[in-house]
Amino acid sequence: MNHIEQQLRAYLNALGKGSLNDILSLFHESATVVSPLYGEKNAREFYHVLLNDTIESILKPLNFFSNLDTKNGSIHFLYTWTMKNGQMVTFECVDIVEFDDKGLIKKLTIIYDTVKTRQYFG
Repeated sequence: MNHIEQQLRAYLNALGKGSLNDILSLFHESATVVSPLYGEKNAREFYHVLLNDTIESILKPLNFFSNLDTKNGSIHFLYTWTMKNGQMVTFECVDIVEFDDKGLIKKLTIIYDTVKTRQYFG
């Protein structure tokens, strides 16, 4: 397992635990997250809002991809999200991740079909 895959696995674990500190420890302080539901935000703001909207996240990794030459990677996973309003949705998701020279996430782009989430999202 290479460093990028280790970081991607650490990210899924932190997100599954719902630990803001653990998640943010993997990100550069100026990192951004691009989400089809929340738009583009600073990582700190994005995860604060996401965790506030979440009761539980269950993440089942399906595939990990990495390009050591460009310091990019992606995760294909199944995400079961229980929202603050009690609604639970499950969908496939791909996160595309760009790392800085120190191995911290500098940009994370989330890709999934929001048809299942938008109907329940406040």
